[in-house]
Amino acid sequence: MSVPQMTFSTLIREMEGNNTTRDWDVLVSYDEEKINKVLEKMEQETSKDFVITKKDEDPNTGDLIDIEYRLKIANPTLQFTFTDSEAEVSYKLTGDYGKLPIKVPDNTTMKITAKIASLQGKVTTTSKSPSFVPYKEAIEAPENQWVKQGPNYVVRIADVGHAQGVCIIFRKCRVTLHNKSQDETVQRRVASIEAAVRQNISDEMAESGFHYVVSAVNAPVPLVRETTSVTLRPKSFCFSFYQRDEANKRPGALIMWIGVDGGYNNGDHEEGSTSLHFQPGDREVNPIPQKSSASIIIMHDLLARKFLMPALETKLDNVCLNSTKGTKGMELTGSLRNTEIRIGRYEKRYKCGLFNQYVCKEGFDGVKTNCDKPKTKIVISPRPVSNGDSVTLSYESDRLQSEWYSDTGTGGHIPYNDMYFNFEWAGTGKWEAAEGDKPNKIRLRFENTNEWIVKVSGSKPPWWIPDEPDRLPNVYEKLVMKVDIDIPIAELDYFLTTNLLFPGQHVFKAHAPYTKGDDHKGLAVPRDLILTGDVNDKLADSYSTAHSSRTSVL
Repeated sequence: MSVPQMTFSTLIREMEGNNTTRDWDVLVSYDEEKINKVLEKMEQETSKDFVITKKDEDPNTGDLIDIEYRLKIANPTLQFTFTDSEAEVSYKLTGDYGKLPIKVPDNTTMKITAKIASLQGKVTTTSKSPSFVPYKEAIEAPENQWVKQGPNYVVRIADVGHAQGVCIIFRKCRVTLHNKSQDETVQRRVASIEAAVRQNISDEMAESGFHYVVSAVNAPVPLVRETTSVTLRPKSFCFSFYQRDEANKRPGALIMWIGVDGGYNNGDHEEGSTSLHFQPGDREVNPIPQKSSASIIIMHDLLARKFLMPALETKLDNVCLNSTKGTKGMELTGSLRNTEIRIGRYEKRYKCGLFNQYVCKEGFDGVKTNCDKPKTKIVISPRPVSNGDSVTLSYESDRLQSEWYSDTGTGGHIPYNDMYFNFEWAGTGKWEAAEGDKPNKIRLRFENTNEWIVKVSGSKPPWWIPDEPDRLPNVYEKLVMKVDIDIPIAELDYFLTTNLLFPGQHVFKAHAPYTKGDDHKGLAVPRDLILTGDVNDKLADSYSTAHSSRTSVL
């Protein structure tokens, strides 16, 4: 089926407050047309030779003779049909047949319709680049097991070192020949060649285990977990797709549903058939917004527990995730650690009176509070990241009472009254895209000045003359204690979930979380996190495939 594609801002509104991943930890989606272009570019130098001998009737004598077909297919173009889990691959067909020989008509193409399957295998490293290699038993699986390799079938990535790949596999494929010429002789010749070779080529492709790798996720050897840098490691896998609808201008999409270590149910999903679709609101929509060719969506709880909380827990105790379904954005709380903040008792004595015959005194009682109560609030805005503070941290103390006095030294009534203090602190977080040799990361850099705002209410003493309203006079602000609230950078590495086409290389090219003047792409946390991107087709430039030859004799 096809589904509508929305703008980035509209998609975010659909996602606000909703669980969109259907209990999967990560959704990685790629535009169908972009995948086709990349695969075409990858395989444009590929060619395959077939030598097929077929018994046929001699047109002159009527006797059965051996006719040899010497065919070559090259320059494949791939097209996902997303119908019955199939893909169509069209090749340029050249060659000749017979003893004369007779040339294959110009502009003839061979179209092969093949299956899309999820195959278990491993990622191997060659001198050129890492590549996904399906296991032989996966390629040669009996037909009654093919449903387990199709879309909407959950599989587990068996163990460390194994991988799961979405492939176009040429088993039980259908072969047809096409030529747009209106010449009847050309059409008869093409039909004759097709009748002679289609079954042989279909059988040969199946027997050879020929396949194209579309995408793959792998489970590498686990690394020692760093405090604030988290790598998402796949454990369960499923794929689905939306079909392209050219009439309604709806693009197709390949969606990879991934359960990761430490995620929902620790990344384990029950193996078997399922029905997965992306429906953040009342309708199914494309998870890739307009003006992007890829997106990654990370479950709200995984983002909090694997990414944010480890960083916050370096400076806060009892960090809790408070936002639930229906809450836009994300809300957490935590207690500042070992943090007593105070203003010491203050008293000032000075000579006063017309002849300095008195000793005047003014002052107030000290106040202090432990900042583990109330908890610090961490709030992530549901709207697209902008230059503003998309992430805020804030603390406000309970109201603290202090008695002030003002003694004129005359022995009369000493004025006094109560005033109240509230300590407030605020910090911000800024989303960043990681760069360098590991671009598939996002970072959240926490920033603060460790400056406390002191708000004063109640009855203020007559000598209270701050530089600004509701602030302490400078001399008193210096009495406020500083607290260690420098939260380290949080870093999330989603590389292992985005290995498309070239396992081991960076193909998901993420957009910057924020680009000034461009609100069509970026990062947002309407509840689940969404980050837009594009398929990095430049990797295909350096990719080459070996020439291969196939010989079949009937």
